[in-house]
Amino acid sequence: MDITARAPIATANAFALACEGQFQQASTVMPLVFISYSRKDFYFAESLAFHLTKRGIANWLDANHLTPGSDWAADIDRALDQAGTVIVVLTPDSLRSKYVRGEWQRALQQGDRILFAQFRSCVPPAELRDAEMIDFRGRFRLALERLIARIKADRVAQVDRNRRSFGVPPWVLVFTITLFLISIVPFAILGDWNTGELVREPVWFQVLCWIFAPFFFGFLLWHLAIAFLRRRMGMTRLALTISFFTGLFAFYLSGQLRLIEPITAWMVQNHVPHMSLLVLIGVPLLGVVALAILLLVRPEDLLRWCSTGKAWDIYRRGRVVQVPDVATRLAQLGTFHLLHDHEDAPAAARLRQQLLAVGNTESMPATTSGVQILFLTNRTRAAWAGEKALRLTSDLITIVGSAISLPESLRALWRRQWIDLRRWDAARSRCQPVPDVPEGMTRLRLPAIVRWHEHLLCAMTGLLLILTNVALGDTKTRGDTFSGRDLLGYLVATACYIWFSLGWQLVQRTITRHRFLRRLNLLTIATPVLVAGTLWLFISLGGAMHYIIAPSLFVVLVLIILRHGLARLEFWFPAPTAPGTERLERLMPRRKWEPLIWLFVYGGAWMLLMGLQS
Repeated sequence: MDITARAPIATANAFALACEGQFQQASTVMPLVFISYSRKDFYFAESLAFHLTKRGIANWLDANHLTPGSDWAADIDRALDQAGTVIVVLTPDSLRSKYVRGEWQRALQQGDRILFAQFRSCVPPAELRDAEMIDFRGRFRLALERLIARIKADRVAQVDRNRRSFGVPPWVLVFTITLFLISIVPFAILGDWNTGELVREPVWFQVLCWIFAPFFFGFLLWHLAIAFLRRRMGMTRLALTISFFTGLFAFYLSGQLRLIEPITAWMVQNHVPHMSLLVLIGVPLLGVVALAILLLVRPEDLLRWCSTGKAWDIYRRGRVVQVPDVATRLAQLGTFHLLHDHEDAPAAARLRQQLLAVGNTESMPATTSGVQILFLTNRTRAAWAGEKALRLTSDLITIVGSAISLPESLRALWRRQWIDLRRWDAARSRCQPVPDVPEGMTRLRLPAIVRWHEHLLCAMTGLLLILTNVALGDTKTRGDTFSGRDLLGYLVATACYIWFSLGWQLVQRTITRHRFLRRLNLLTIATPVLVAGTLWLFISLGGAMHYIIAPSLFVVLVLIILRHGLARLEFWFPAPTAPGTERLERLMPRRKWEPLIWLFVYGGAWMLLMGLQS
């Protein structure tokens, strides 16, 4: 397995022992099968393990069998020693992984049988050119049958006769073609390609246009179709892309068929070109069918094709080996002693409450009985974590409460299997919960309540950004002197910055509850006044009255929600920094720019709602 971004997909000890007994019983028939893979190919490896288990093939996948607190490297070596067959998921990512290389090299030294499950086109390493290879780039079920037949058969060094130089799963090919048809083709048809106006431009401009055009179309083709084929597009982005173009051409269809008169009038006024009836009806219909397949049919090919962390959990329900979820793992800790840094006190109090609520008991600090829990967040000091790492014992379990980045000096902690509590949803009851996805600890994953407040703060910032443009944008009606309108615009811009800083610092966990509340109190007074003044200016400039209803109600509701929801955010705010520790290194990952993206998304939405897009 690729451990570069290893995260805690830990299972309960009882489950691991049960699986071990199952494997020992199955080994009397055939040796244990070990699955070696890159973390970027996790969904494929997880699906492969699930289908092998259904067919009675005992297999070992780290995500299903590593236990909290264990040394994953030692457990992997132990599983390799017990395995008689090693399946290497062959992709460009696995070839670049030093961990996958170490696993098949160990298998070679032990004389184990090595099978390649080729998931993406690449050339196998020279040492394994003659290894048995099964092509999974096409239809999964047929390849699975060939793999099982190879596992049960005597060792025969051969390459799959059905190998192809290029291939993708059928549903992946279908959705790639769909993305191309609903985006690039209509764009090419709708575009105004009349070169009569271009020839009247200077020669240098014509040359620049012809040089730029291929790059522009290549950029669109990459982000709208090839990105999915190259496994750079997750399910959410896929659904949003299809929905956008489906809605865009449904809008166009309603105007062409005169279903909505205002849209028809707008298209006539702007000389929007006509499109053939086949394309006009076919594009929205194709998009609707694709969305129905994506949301209802849920092809398993799409799950296996997604890179780690970019698939929906609804796709995994009933298609993965069931292991205990976070709530079960926490309930089985028994007696515990919680270790945490000073700034993590509020989050540690929430964790302690959850541990006690599921039946665990806390031991006194002076005693050594029970499990030691090392709680880490992005506010944990690296020196403090290093001091605790020197006292590692076999009964120590690490729980991660937010995205973190471990320095090389804390490698001993990194080698232990963790429990991932970044989403803080252990107590939430879910329908058919699925195992956590082994993502890197540096990846930003937020609790639902924090994510909800992030969107509220970014939506408020987007509204104020648009209102700033209303106050400062129309330069033709303003004189050269500084006016009251300018003052209003700069005050709204200042409020916009403060709102965004609140959202940014909340996501990054760099603001205490006291500072957050102090700024919120200021904004609760200033924001309604500034918004009311700017909306009055918007009306005086000719804006329609009905456009101000949504922003007015939104401001009032957000302020009420933020005030009443502050108690639910208590655990997320760090405690004030102790004197003398302000500049000490912490386990802070690289900053995430998602709030900035949401700011512009909500800003565009407010432009549409207020009729300012023109």
